[in-house]
Amino acid sequence: MRYDGTAFRLIGSQIQKQVTEIASKIDGNVFVNGGFNFWQEGTSFTGITTRKFFADVWLTQPSTLGNFNISRQSLTLNEQLQVDGGIYYTRITQTNASAVNTRISHKISTIGTPSHAISALSGKKVTLSFYARTIGTAPGNLTFDFVQNFGTGGSAETLTSNQIILGTSLTGNFKRFTKTITIPSISGKTLGTNPYCFFRMINTATGAYEYDVTNIKLELGEIATPFIHRPFTEELALCQEWFEKSYNLDVNPGTAEIS
Repeated sequence: MRYDGTAFRLIGSQIQKQVTEIASKIDGNVFVNGGFNFWQEGTSFTGITTRKFFADVWLTQPSTLGNFNISRQSLTLNEQLQVDGGIYYTRITQTNASAVNTRISHKISTIGTPSHAISALSGKKVTLSFYARTIGTAPGNLTFDFVQNFGTGGSAETLTSNQIILGTSLTGNFKRFTKTITIPSISGKTLGTNPYCFFRMINTATGAYEYDVTNIKLELGEIATPFIHRPFTEELALCQEWFEKSYNLDVNPGTAEIS
């Protein structure tokens, strides 16, 4: 609070602190499984050459040249302190030096159905945040896209593309990266059958690399608030809207449990 000659006013840093404190008490993340807790189909995949779900709701699309590995790793106690808490992170490894445009993506469904999300986010400012580090060769630049698909019989797909430069910024410790974008308005667009929107993160550099990422958050507004972990049962229920198995969570589907 400060006096400007006529009235007492909050300075910008105090306002942002209060907004952050309020936001930290609620969960505004439109992503599901942003902390990569749930991997119902398995926790390690190597030599990926086609589109594949890895962590629940998250999809990877490797370069056509393949040699792409992705796995769930456990955070140490010290690492948990670096990343707003949590248990796991995702390790992404590209071993083929000629590969390019490997990506991970997430279809947004937490704002009603996927078709509701495309209208709910229309014209809004959103902020992406995540923690990342490298333990070897950094991935260089990451391009992230927000894609609006208007469904069968609808308007042509739109793409909002932005870039976060990681290469020179990544170290062996987790660091938070943020970016705010404005989602295009759907005014004047035609919604067809089953419209949806999704986010994707693309490594645009050619070459082998390895990096770790966790606690990915996409929220309305221009301020990156702390990552809040949903209750275990709530997050699992959201994941099971996309994939559910009869096995225990730590058992891969198709495992022979009775000899």
